[in-house]
Amino acid sequence: MRFRMKKIESFKELKSIMINPLNNPDFYALLLGDDRYRVKPKSVGHFSLCNSYDIGCSDKNDYYTLWNIIIDQYLKNVDYKRFIECYPNSTLESFENVKKLLLNALASQNNLENFIKRNIDSLRKMLGITKDLEVDNGGWFYFKSQYLNPNLDADSIRLGNIKHRLYLTADSNNRVCIANKIVEKCNQKNLPYNFKILMDFRKNVTNRQSDTVVIYLTDEIQVVEYINFINDIIDENEELKKHIFKPSPHLGIINDYLGYGFEPNLHEERLSYSALLREAVKNIPFESIANNILQYSGQEQSK
Repeated sequence: MRFRMKKIESFKELKSIMINPLNNPDFYALLLGDDRYRVKPKSVGHFSLCNSYDIGCSDKNDYYTLWNIIIDQYLKNVDYKRFIECYPNSTLESFENVKKLLLNALASQNNLENFIKRNIDSLRKMLGITKDLEVDNGGWFYFKSQYLNPNLDADSIRLGNIKHRLYLTADSNNRVCIANKIVEKCNQKNLPYNFKILMDFRKNVTNRQSDTVVIYLTDEIQVVEYINFINDIIDENEELKKHIFKPSPHLGIINDYLGYGFEPNLHEERLSYSALLREAVKNIPFESIANNILQYSGQEQSK
């Protein structure tokens, strides 16, 4: 009988089973193994750059497949009423023309490539794509239900109400599959979504960023809902399971596939979870880290 991951019933239960980075020997090993985490702030590296697995570089075809997914979602879910909310001076005729242009773009990859090049600024505004994403350099590819499926928008996940994050480390060939399945599950469950997929086209890179799928969430109930359906996605796809790696140890480790981080809000400034942790540990003395490891090891042996 195939083992299935346990369903989480509450955020309280999640906290009881999640491995805190400060109780994780792998986190201390990461700090000891790389001087970037104990030096001046401007030189501090990313925790997610330390990994022993190869997640590969992104394929340009995957980049266009992600565009295909979000345009298809837009066409399926955005009606004229929503369109004029975003573009008050538009007409029904202009809306129909936009749909025809998008449908034509999806007819072939060549059409899609040319359409994106000619209309990139308009598409960014319409579909919620950030300006740091480029076909040559890569970047983060965003999926936001407020743009792609307004039917899920009653409790949309927007910048100001994000409090939690979930992380997946997936190799480059399987991120499109994950993105598609997250969107499908959210549509089925009537859940809003806001997540990003990393596109990295560089070749022969030694240390690649490991948090390749980052999911933004607003409350504890949402966190539990997402963990359970992502576990379902992984359980339902044995092949996919082989291509998702253990999360970076600076995260809360939920299981072998999912990591957790909160959204810090210090002095009304936005700060990433990783940045907060880097700032917190950069002044910890080397001897203190070593003692914590020994103390934790002793606790483990005494059990």
